Amino acid sequence: MSVRRGSRRRGGAGRRRGRSVRRPRGHRPAAAPPPAYRHPLVSAMCELLGGVLPAGLAPASAQRPPLDSSAGRRPAAAVLEQLSRARSDPALSRLARPAHFDERYGVPSFVWANRALGTTAGAAVRNAEQAARDHLTRLAPWYGLDAEDVRGARLRDIHDTGQGGIIVSLKQDIDGVEVFRDEVKILMDRGLELLAVSGYVPGRAAAGPPVRRRFRLAAPEAIARALADFSQGGTSPGLRPTGRTDGGYEVFAVDGKAGRHDVQPIRAKRVLFHLSDELVPAWYVEVIAADDAAAYVVSARDGGLLFRHGLIASESYSYRVWADATGLRAPFDGPQGTAVSPHPAGLPNFLAPSFVPPVLVPLQNGPISTNDAWLPPGATQTSGNNVDAYADIVAPDGFSAGDLRATTTGP
Repeated sequence: MSVRRGSRRRGGAGRRRGRSVRRPRGHRPAAAPPPAYRHPLVSAMCELLGGVLPAGLAPASAQRPPLDSSAGRRPAAAVLEQLSRARSDPALSRLARPAHFDERYGVPSFVWANRALGTTAGAAVRNAEQAARDHLTRLAPWYGLDAEDVRGARLRDIHDTGQGGIIVSLKQDIDGVEVFRDEVKILMDRGLELLAVSGYVPGRAAAGPPVRRRFRLAAPEAIARALADFSQGGTSPGLRPTGRTDGGYEVFAVDGKAGRHDVQPIRAKRVLFHLSDELVPAWYVEVIAADDAAAYVVSARDGGLLFRHGLIASESYSYRVWADATGLRAPFDGPQGTAVSPHPAGLPNFLAPSFVPPVLVPLQNGPISTNDAWLPPGATQTSGNNVDAYADIVAPDGFSAGDLRATTTGP
């Protein structure tokens, strides 16, 4: 067994030496000086016995529950009947096969193309956007769309690395107002032949007449409704418009606290919120404070909350480690603790100190400026947003069969 030398950070105990590897995602730890040599047996024991072993979740702070008014709804009977006819259309079935439907809207959320028959768009069209629109037009009846809906969809992005598949992403605006969240992505091969379609966008038929999309509430009223929820009944601050920014947002300065929170300038924009059988005029509002943040969609008809989602996700885990229980939580040299470091004699003499008990350390993240959690809520292994910690026991380098990731041992 070879021994990796170097300094690696592990979830819950600052820096450590040995063969546990942390592949950082997003934040790289600062370089550390190389450690002293450690015997391979001691190194292996430290990794296998003293690795990052989350022993359970630390209590999480109370959070506002997420809200989505579209959840659990089903489309109107007329829409279901129309789409049922589309699903049984043999011409559509020859082109593609739906793998999953979104029951809220009665439309496919993922479709595989029937490659054996071809879709004929790529051979004549050399433009990825136009090819994508042509493919979507052929499948439009499945989505309750027509050719005009597809032509009017807004190009959001073309993902093309020069090799592999090409993805064209389209969103929908109705009379200049963006439909919140909804997006359709068309995956093609290098020859612009259709491979798959994911997501969906609504058409003008779902939008209904313009009178149904009238904005009765202005941005300050929608923001006040969001702030009332954010402060959980606390005081609501005053608002001052400060202008507009990219993406169609209106920006408002906040005078005073929202409950206990000092809130950053708030931005809001008009959107259409997709319910099962209509598009509701609404305001998308972001409320951000130093220790809390949430996104809202507020109905512009009556001020009701249609959507709420926390913009901060964190979770503390308890790690059973051989490390200092306080301060930087620096790791011990091994499960024998620090009493025999450095070596008392300085010479090989078969010293075999007894192990010391490990300690349980609750920790969300290490000393990084963003306080971004290492592991996501509900993680069951030491692999997450900003850490992948494991014991690299066998070749090759990197996590592979025979290596060890720690797993949770309690709820």
